[in-house]
Amino acid sequence: EAVTGTKISVSAPFFNRVNVPIALALLLLTGAGPVLSWKRVTASVLKRNFVLPTFLGVLATLIALPFGAHGINTLLCVFGAAFVSTTIVMEFARGVQARRGADPAPLPTAVVHLVQKNKRRYGGYIVHAGIVLLFVGVLGSSVFQQEAHAPLKQGEALKIGPYTLTLRGITEQQKQNASHTTALVSVQRGRKFLGLEHPSKAMYTKAQQPMTEVALRSTPMEDLYLILGGVNEDGSASIQAYINPLVSLVWAGGLVMALGTIIALSDRMRLRREEKDSA
Repeated sequence: EAVTGTKISVSAPFFNRVNVPIALALLLLTGAGPVLSWKRVTASVLKRNFVLPTFLGVLATLIALPFGAHGINTLLCVFGAAFVSTTIVMEFARGVQARRGADPAPLPTAVVHLVQKNKRRYGGYIVHAGIVLLFVGVLGSSVFQQEAHAPLKQGEALKIGPYTLTLRGITEQQKQNASHTTALVSVQRGRKFLGLEHPSKAMYTKAQQPMTEVALRSTPMEDLYLILGGVNEDGSASIQAYINPLVSLVWAGGLVMALGTIIALSDRMRLRREEKDSA
């Protein structure tokens, strides 16, 4: 746009078709790269480092098939997540085993000592673990997403997954610059009442621009989204509901990546301080 003056937008299908294979390749390289010694790749090295991760990756892919994991990209993501996770565990196990004689501490303490001994290397592995969590979170929230929508009158219910959503009422409120329409929806899981949610839609009077406010109920396993599509002529409310599993892993993956980055960089900062002190 800056060069030609023409604004070009990329549609979601094209973006996914181009970028998803690149992301999956990076995921696989995340597992393969650290365990390949430069200029020392032999058949025995490949066998020692890749047979178990490949086996567990294939096993995880086969296990995921009955649970709705279909499509080449989805299956590659499952394989890659299991492959990378196995390589990370193997590297930590080898490091702990190599130090077992000098450090007979319990396993959690031995892992901490291992990271402290080589922060750059194992901080990088922690970053890789965060990448795996991120991919699993994206996979779960996209592939295993559940969706339901229906017009509901007061007292009517919509079922989605384990949840029952019942419309308790609709309120309209005129504020300074917008009119707000809010649906009062009770959320029930099985026989357990979880609370009330308030998805709403605001119409700004000057711009005549609608703004949707999503109601979100989040748990470590899944997020429940409620959207008010609008109020129909018969007084019913159009309710859209989505269950996105494992969204919390996306946030957890980001935190783990940040932690690994801090650990890896702390070693470099220590070396720089030592160089300055020696100079």
